[in-house]
Amino acid sequence: GSRHGLGCVLVRPSMETSALALLFALHSTCSMSMVLFNKTLMQRFGRVWTVIFVQNFGTVLWGFLPFESMAQPTSSRTSQLQTFCGIKIPSNPRNRHLIVLQTVLMMVVLFVSLCALDHISVPLYVVARNCVPAQTALVEFLLNGTAPSRSAFFGLVCTVVGAPIFAFADGVSVSRGFVWAFLLVLTVAVSSVVDKNVVKILQSEDARKKPLPRCSNHLKCLREHGTGEAQRKNQEQ
Repeated sequence: GSRHGLGCVLVRPSMETSALALLFALHSTCSMSMVLFNKTLMQRFGRVWTVIFVQNFGTVLWGFLPFESMAQPTSSRTSQLQTFCGIKIPSNPRNRHLIVLQTVLMMVVLFVSLCALDHISVPLYVVARNCVPAQTALVEFLLNGTAPSRSAFFGLVCTVVGAPIFAFADGVSVSRGFVWAFLLVLTVAVSSVVDKNVVKILQSEDARKKPLPRCSNHLKCLREHGTGEAQRKNQEQ
């Protein structure tokens, strides 16, 4: 019995690791295929906004849907949030505007990405994207005050050191392309931090929407609910 249980414990992490490795490989393949496809489009077609609209029509539509008519009234504390295509619709008007902000940021990221591909080589584009984690950590520190650990900071520095070396050695890209490469890293970093903060806000609203648990002792239920709210606020801080 103990051997069988130990075998299950050893097999499960191995399966999860294999699944993560497969997902990582698929993500890398899809990402590089999309980069090469966009590079070809910019060389032969060259109309940035048309490419963005065709590739992301659903995102544009979702970002500017009339949320006011679809969302439930905010006065209903126990009502469940409505969904659209599996995505929860915030009941707070300010939070719905945050989703529009996310959509605008995504359009800006795609615009800068395509402009960068039009002026720099694909290898330099990939090198610039590899600098995104370091820039994201800097933006998150400036906006949220979140500081990386020493080991993480050392790893981020190592990822950035090779970027200027490769950039100076790259003889294909034009000088204007380096500006677009920097803007690409900056816009992706800002968009990532904004996405993280928006998700926290929407999760907080979703938690407030949950009704109180049914219990014979109402005073006990209220005390437990208040304790849960206090723990949630401490975790957010």
